[in-house]
Amino acid sequence: MPKANRNILNEPFTQEMLNVFEAELIKLEKPYFKKLANSTFETAQVKVPTQSGNLRDSASLSDVPKYTSTGELEAFSIKYDTHYAYALHEGERVTTEELEATGKYPWKSYTKSYTRKDGTRVKDHIKEYKKYYRPVQIRNLFWASIDQTKIKHTGNNWVQQAWKIILNTEDSLAKKLFPKNLKINKLETDQN
Repeated sequence: MPKANRNILNEPFTQEMLNVFEAELIKLEKPYFKKLANSTFETAQVKVPTQSGNLRDSASLSDVPKYTSTGELEAFSIKYDTHYAYALHEGERVTTEELEATGKYPWKSYTKSYTRKDGTRVKDHIKEYKKYYRPVQIRNLFWASIDQTKIKHTGNNWVQQAWKIILNTEDSLAKKLFPKNLKINKLETDQN
């Protein structure tokens, strides 16, 4: 059989050739990205803060690779669909609406009856704090009643932490190719 006298690397690429190449590349990448996505999601679910479990239960994973409007490949996305997820992850002030949504304000604390060191008896009682105030322990030294809307919380960053754990298990080439931090988007359901 005679050899072809053409060198395909010197020929210009057609859009059809590029589309076929991209489709084949995505087929190869899909299982790898799916493994990365599942591992990151599972680790994030372990690290997510849980008080009521609503945040953890609102999580979803999309492991279908797609290109963004800027042309970047988005291999997977993890979504936490609560109004406070972004604020908790990135660290922001909590709004009055978010505090109202918890159903815990005005904050109430119940004290059982006890006897003080001086012998004075304290009866059972319920203390109701000013709206959006609640008792907080300060540096394990003392307690203070603090307005929760004035506190700027530091972000928990559980998804970023999960990504760093997973990225550290990959080989050196993957560590160079993949971003050090994931892009965190604020959803329309997140409050300002």
